[in-house]
Amino acid sequence: RYAAHLAQLMNLDEAFQQDLSKYSQLHDIGKIQVAELIRLPRKLTDEEFTEVKRHTIYGAKIVEGLDGLEMAYNIALDHHERWDGTGYPNGKKGTEISLEGRIVAIGDVFDALVSARAYKPAFSYEKTLGIFTQGDGRVMPEHFDAEILAVFIKHYDEFIEIHKELK
Repeated sequence: RYAAHLAQLMNLDEAFQQDLSKYSQLHDIGKIQVAELIRLPRKLTDEEFTEVKRHTIYGAKIVEGLDGLEMAYNIALDHHERWDGTGYPNGKKGTEISLEGRIVAIGDVFDALVSARAYKPAFSYEKTLGIFTQGDGRVMPEHFDAEILAVFIKHYDEFIEIHKELK
């Protein structure tokens, strides 16, 4: 829902919005390959965390070559890439990252920050907005396409409402 709403706010064509709505749901499909690690009730070792990060590659391989799933491939592979080139798995930078990957990245980080996880409590909406605008060391504004981030921030209250609906 976050990705589809962001695409709508960006006035992207209807077919792109519909495909993004469907295929963004597959962004973490590769986690089925690392499910045992994700479920461990402790902090992961560096080696284990490196393996979990490969979920992007595993997800892309699951949908690779399937007719009509090119966008799902791009999303699975690119949603952890960063605008400044510091992401993974390939260290893509700027427009090397697919548009759909850049859009899903913002929604994915937003959801991760405002949702409770086994390893962290949910952050407030205010703290999350501060992270997107000023950074916190782990998440920085330069990780995202500035134009897409500006749209997200301008309509931040709408993403809060979507989160509240999905909780």
